[in-house]
Amino acid sequence: MNDTHVREVLGDLKQKTGASTTLILAVDGRILEEVGQVEGIEKATLAALLGHGMAAFYELSHISKGESGQRVFFSYQDRFYQVICTSITSDHFLTAVFDLQLAPAPPIGTIWFYTKRACERLLKTLGVSISQEERRQNENLMGQLWEEIDDIFPHS
Repeated sequence: MNDTHVREVLGDLKQKTGASTTLILAVDGRILEEVGQVEGIEKATLAALLGHGMAAFYELSHISKGESGQRVFFSYQDRFYQVICTSITSDHFLTAVFDLQLAPAPPIGTIWFYTKRACERLLKTLGVSISQEERRQNENLMGQLWEEIDDIFPHS
């Protein structure tokens, strides 16, 4: 893996979304790479908890659809932090942590858009090709998101 390119992708995601830190985590709870800092969170504990949670979501996606290659997107927010996790592979996921005490996080659709792009760039770096089916699923999800946004914010 090209560590320089991975750090570039993480830095780009951090800059475009305003995240305090961006990380690549393994489902076993290891921090594989990170860019940025966040105060008040023990990252090793966060990585372990998120790793177990993402492993459970992966299993749930296999049970519910029986399909591999599903993109798992998870968001948690309290009054201090917002944490976003997006699957890269079945063993690795991208995490963005927003310190809401410093600045509000952008809309979830914006975060999803940039994390999806970052995952695609990381997959290319890792030498994994994105299947046509996954592209179709992502396009369908994006269409559904835009429909939801249109319902929430009707045109004037």
